[in-house]
Amino acid sequence: MLIEEKYFPQDKNYLLKSVQAFSKENLLDIWLQQILASYSIQHNPMGLEDDFIIELKKKIVFGKELLEDNYDILAAVYRHNHSDNQLEIMLPLLVFSPTSIIKLDIQVH
Repeated sequence: MLIEEKYFPQDKNYLLKSVQAFSKENLLDIWLQQILASYSIQHNPMGLEDDFIIELKKKIVFGKELLEDNYDILAAVYRHNHSDNQLEIMLPLLVFSPTSIIKLDIQVH
């Protein structure tokens, strides 16, 4: 996806667009693995490694090209639905009182 490409007139969230472009390859790989896992659950619940499953695992990487346009469209829909957050930055809230400074803890999981 090109950064300059616009899917709708207000598509100006360049920060989010850059993050989506950066994450694209990794997310497409995850998407393909989910497709393979879903197929295996529905059509191969015993997890048997027959010739078809082995061939499918070898060729699933070629499906990435088929999903790229879908990813670009879904990314544009997300930007459209979340267009008001380009420069929002969340900082820890500092509360000042005459006797002490209270910091709210932010936990990272």
